Amino acid sequence: MNTENEENYKSYENILKRIIAPTITAILKTHSNIGLNYNGIVSEHPYNIMRKIFQKYKDETKSFITSKRLDRHKIAACICATILECKPLAGKKDELPPRHDINEVLAAYVGLYLLKAFMIEDRFKNSIDPCKIHIIKKFGMKFPPLEQNICDQSCYRDNFVRSLNRIPKYCEYKNSYCIQFDVWAYSKIFYHLEKYNIPLFNAFCKEYYESTSTKPSELIAATLITE
Repeated sequence: MNTENEENYKSYENILKRIIAPTITAILKTHSNIGLNYNGIVSEHPYNIMRKIFQKYKDETKSFITSKRLDRHKIAACICATILECKPLAGKKDELPPRHDINEVLAAYVGLYLLKAFMIEDRFKNSIDPCKIHIIKKFGMKFPPLEQNICDQSCYRDNFVRSLNRIPKYCEYKNSYCIQFDVWAYSKIFYHLEKYNIPLFNAFCKEYYESTSTKPSELIAATLITE
């Protein structure tokens, strides 16, 4: 991925448009008792609040590195922390959401699917390969299954979400809950989650090509001819 495309992928506007907004919209459509959480700031949309928080985490993280460019895993960690702090989803009125950790689940999957967007761009770039569309629509990023989680009775996803749920800590000085999120530690987790998904991603692509009985180059050529 070239530098310009990479930076575009890391922008809040791109993450919001491609991942956060569609995911939240889907959740709101399927769960009538969930709504957007305005955190008492009626005049400001949660998406605008998240923009400011995301920038804060990026700036803080950049201050500790010399290159001033954040890799995809740190960006995933920053957007994860942003969702945890903003908590954009809440139960409507006095209703409770279907699960108390709905924002933590959202944060985990937004980070994971941001990595999917990078993986797609790495492989296909600006290609019009039909497999790219198939991957976007059908390939789901995975957490390691329970049988691969040695000496544990909980699956990887549940443990990950549980760890996010425990991040807010009560601060006696501020008399409120504070977010103490370690971007560096969670960026490592996202790094290993991407590594885990790369073979699954490649196998998914291979299965698609085999099912069409054509090579990637032939698919591209056929698309060009029909357009």
